[in-house]
Amino acid sequence: MALSTFNSKSWLSSWIVFVLVTAFSLFFYERELRDEGFLPSVDLHEDLWSWHRMRAGGSGDDKLVLLGASRLLLDTSMAELKERYPASSIHMLGLNGKYPLSTLQSLANDEDFTGTVVVSLNAQALEPFYWDMQQDYVDHYEHQFSFYLSLDAWLKSIYQSSLVFADSSLAWPKLVAYYDKNKRFKDPGYTTRALDLSIRGDFERVDAESLSKHFYNEKLKDYQDNPPTKLEEWLPQIEKVNELTRKIIDRGGDVVLLRLPTSKGHWELDDEYYPKETYWDRLVQRSYAPAVHFLDIEGLSDFDLPDTSHLDFRDRDRFTSTLFDGLPIELK
Repeated sequence: MALSTFNSKSWLSSWIVFVLVTAFSLFFYERELRDEGFLPSVDLHEDLWSWHRMRAGGSGDDKLVLLGASRLLLDTSMAELKERYPASSIHMLGLNGKYPLSTLQSLANDEDFTGTVVVSLNAQALEPFYWDMQQDYVDHYEHQFSFYLSLDAWLKSIYQSSLVFADSSLAWPKLVAYYDKNKRFKDPGYTTRALDLSIRGDFERVDAESLSKHFYNEKLKDYQDNPPTKLEEWLPQIEKVNELTRKIIDRGGDVVLLRLPTSKGHWELDDEYYPKETYWDRLVQRSYAPAVHFLDIEGLSDFDLPDTSHLDFRDRDRFTSTLFDGLPIELK
């Protein structure tokens, strides 16, 4: 009996020591990572996106849903929108590098949805080749959605949004592999993802000039590899968008199509391949939903885009305020 009691106490003491050592190790690791400039960042995957898509859908005219790609993710201040529309439920469904028409279609087909949708896109997004870029996430939500898996993903994202070491890119196996390849510890990235799925870009941590050249060259290659279709083939795509926006608007919702800024040669490249007066202005004329170009909003072209395409996080609040002052949005 005495031996059993001794073994139980020894076992309990060992576990207490293990927990304390682990807690202190993680505490000092977290502090070291933050001292090096790392910030918490949430991993995005289909289950987490599906959680946000679930919350964005359904009835309720107090919902503001944001659709788009990287410009929307980096340029939008969710804090500014929540302050601006305190009674509204605001949802970010942007996906990096993916035009959003698949998600717009998903909301259009949700017969209960009557919220407001802001869709960030450009003329290229209407090309058939780019129409389904977000379809894999939409399919996961519509055909493989699991409430419990999505809830688990959301709870994990809360954990990741609070602790730097919870970022999967900072897991020990990945750090060891990185060190083995580069012979040094990994540097902090210049982007981090928030709990609301928006992305914070800190361009003071990166060579913005090199990044500008990269974005310009990548966009040029994209236009050369996938040139615009003939205008007579592109114009019918507007009616395809109208079919979606009409569904939402006719049942009491609102939709705004938005062209966010590019600069430093990037805009000239965009306008060379998809001239505004030829493409976007025709979209404005034929669109069932209002379509707003950044050149038509006073002050929106005055912001610096360090990489030609995205905002530094320090400018997001003011940019978002300027942007939404120029949009025809009145949340109910």
